[in-house]
Amino acid sequence: LSERIIMGILNAISNFAILPTVFLIYHHKDIFSYYIGYFSIFVSIMYHFCESMDIVIILEQLKWHELDNIGAIYSFSQMTLPLTKKNKDFDYKTKKNYIFFFFLLFIQQRGPWELINTILPLILDFSFSFFLMFKYGKPKYNKKTIQQAFAFMLVSLFFFYKGLDDLNDYLRIWHAIWHFFIGITSFYFLQIQEEKFISFKEIFFIYFGLDKNKVDYQTKAKEVMIV
Repeated sequence: LSERIIMGILNAISNFAILPTVFLIYHHKDIFSYYIGYFSIFVSIMYHFCESMDIVIILEQLKWHELDNIGAIYSFSQMTLPLTKKNKDFDYKTKKNYIFFFFLLFIQQRGPWELINTILPLILDFSFSFFLMFKYGKPKYNKKTIQQAFAFMLVSLFFFYKGLDDLNDYLRIWHAIWHFFIGITSFYFLQIQEEKFISFKEIFFIYFGLDKNKVDYQTKAKEVMIV
């Protein structure tokens, strides 16, 4: 196989690392984010494959890249809400997701390659989460899970940084590893308030209806507060 084919396949299939998180989102009944998750995987695969092979499939490479930006930024936004306390009286999660996604479409059209149009949505997203923490109080976290989540985040950012240097990233391996670890990171972040951590094996069994125990993904934790 040529290096282009290997690079295309490697960076395409590495996107499947996010699948366990997509399955978990489905069982959290966040249907909008569930489908956006599949959208993000698809456009990222198409972008990385078309870029690696230097070909056009339906859309030009830059168009796939624009869609990949939207999917990636939205996916990042899903890791902030678990930091906030759940509120039965106000479904801010669904409203926030819709508003954030529509704003993201608008801001990316201003210029997908301008750094401010990537940073601004994330700043607003984090600001909103901190506002909710200030208004409703800091939730209790599963100490072990949140520590693991931030540890994986640091590892992910390391590989992301390494992958920024395209010229020295042979076969874009660093970038593919970034895909892998950010998938793991998101899976942990979505469970930082849960007492029982759901493993990768369990989520696959549950999603495909193979689990006999029927694990309840909505179980509230008797969490251990981080000091």
